[in-house]
Amino acid sequence: MSMDEATFRKNKDTLAYIEENIRNYYFKKRYQRYNPSPEALNVFSSIQKSVNVIVLAARNCPICIASIPVILRLQLDVGNPNIDIRIIEESSPSLPDFLVDKKSPFIVFYDGEFNELFSLDQKDIKDNFENSLVEELRKIDSDMLGTDI
Repeated sequence: MSMDEATFRKNKDTLAYIEENIRNYYFKKRYQRYNPSPEALNVFSSIQKSVNVIVLAARNCPICIASIPVILRLQLDVGNPNIDIRIIEESSPSLPDFLVDKKSPFIVFYDGEFNELFSLDQKDIKDNFENSLVEELRKIDSDMLGTDI
């Protein structure tokens, strides 16, 4: 799924997205109440090389409201500068072609050169998002992750 740096950078970063959505009661509660597992925090803090993440979201999507605060909290709690997450709204006029037929939430992880590492679709995200995320991150190239995983 092709993404490039210019397209990626045009989208909202974590703080801008949180600021925009924190007035949503359910989003705010999920963000505040989510307690990341030690394993998820460990995997997120172990990423040694650039990882770019695009998140397809929709405001009225219950699965988005349940899951997007999870990945944003993980990023902010860990503070790993190698992870850059951008959120694009399903309704965005600048939606890249490869996302047009996807259902929110849809998340794609890329390396620093925008080669796809993996993606998570609505099913992966709905069932147990944190576990799916940790599982997929553990599979990526070991030189991107620290040795303590």
